Amino acid sequence: MDYIGLSKEISYVLRHAPWEYELEMDEEGWVPIEQLLDAFQRTKKWSNVCEADLNDMIEKSEKKRHELADGRIRAFYGHSMPMKILKEEKKPPNVLYHGTARRFLESINENGLLPQSRQYVHLSQDIETAEELINLI
Repeated sequence: MDYIGLSKEISYVLRHAPWEYELEMDEEGWVPIEQLLDAFQRTKKWSNVCEADLNDMIEKSEKKRHELADGRIRAFYGHSMPMKILKEEKKPPNVLYHGTARRFLESINENGLLPQSRQYVHLSQDIETAEELINLI
């Protein structure tokens, strides 16, 4: 199973375009696992995906982009759709990193870090994860 590809496809669908798979997402970003699997199984590439694959994908992922609970799945962050992903409030570590392209530094220095079209600003505990985000810009 291509867990990286599966993770990327699920991230795209849950963060930006649930309508492409005709998914019914609630106001907190949750989609029934059964509905997601049914939609994926109608595609050529993901026709063999099962719930165990979703569990393995999340378990093997270093970044933990998704969560499963009560027969549902959602993406943790990065949504561009109007919804509110509720986060548990925690005390942050002393140092956090934000990956961004150099062309945005002047704006960040003037205005601070802003979520733009997303709900949250993504911060990482390590430089490597922040640098990976730069490649997605």
